Amino acid sequence: MNDLQDHPEDKAASTKRTTRNIVLVSVVFAAAMLIASVTIVDKSTSQTVILLLVALWLVPFLYLARARNQSSNRR
Repeated sequence: MNDLQDHPEDKAASTKRTTRNIVLVSVVFAAAMLIASVTIVDKSTSQTVILLLVALWLVPFLYLARARNQSSNRR
């Protein structure tokens, strides 16, 4: 049996931890986008870098969102 099925408080903690990680990843990528937009002078290059950061941000965000949804569905 899965340990998370035995302890409901562990499921809640896991969901909160995953949510915290989603927020942390989002804040880090937002900061990276702000830094890129301020430091890169060329507008076209800046937009390209920001779009690449958004695409890169989607990978951990979707992974963590899926993990959060799976842990909350086990409740």
